[in-house]
Amino acid sequence: MNKYDYSIYYSIYHDNSSTDNLNSINYEKQQISPFLNISKDSKIIDIGCGYGFALIALKEMGFYNVQGLETSKEQGEKCIENGLNVSIVSDPIKWLEIRNDEFDVILLLDVLEHVPVESQIILLKYIYNSLKKRG
Repeated sequence: MNKYDYSIYYSIYHDNSSTDNLNSINYEKQQISPFLNISKDSKIIDIGCGYGFALIALKEMGFYNVQGLETSKEQGEKCIENGLNVSIVSDPIKWLEIRNDEFDVILLLDVLEHVPVESQIILLKYIYNSLKKRG
């Protein structure tokens, strides 16, 4: 698993109250909704989904084929506890490697800066390969 517990970093800026969580969900809706003029059955993945606020936002927007990918065991388990479809993996590049042409939308929100520089281009390559042709 990831050697970092991002939930500790996250807790510095968020109090995990219902108001804070709702604000985070609404923020995600505002950020992503302008780019999602697509079918509600589109297959969407949020890589580095954290506590799943973007996944919840997508569900509230009517998308139902959504999933998350998380390297932080603590954050991934919280998503799963909240009924979200999230895979906890140690290596998202290996996970993506076998998923060519699978997703209509791939979100990577506030994640790339946490990826080691030497892995960023390869991660983006596999993200690109995992998108459907019109993704």
